[in-house]
Amino acid sequence: MREIKFRAWDTENKKMYTVDELHNLWEIGTPVAVYQHSIKPDVLLRIDNNPLMQYTGLKDKNGKEIYEGDIVKETYNKKELRISEVGFKNGSFVLLTPNQFIEIGNLKNDIEVIGNIYENPDLLTPHKE
Repeated sequence: MREIKFRAWDTENKKMYTVDELHNLWEIGTPVAVYQHSIKPDVLLRIDNNPLMQYTGLKDKNGKEIYEGDIVKETYNKKELRISEVGFKNGSFVLLTPNQFIEIGNLKNDIEVIGNIYENPDLLTPHKE
């Protein structure tokens, strides 16, 4: 059974909250407005106006937990490198690639978390050499 947990990006203070920090905020009465994916597909969960990211239940090759909004580096076909955002589409956690959604649970490749879309958005921008 997959562990259900979240982290949140504080848009005002530019800080990522961990699961424990979120728990502490909820205990002290921070207003919580959580919208489930099932209500409106592809809408991020939120605390106030701060996006929540759900844990996929998977860890990268270094043992780091993989969350929605993470940016991962993946080697596939034994040589090609792909950098993708982890998202949630059609009821599954996926890698959001330009041409398709790849279910993350089906990957047999080495995946490494290299950042997230809030702190490192430039990782998804193609770089010119």
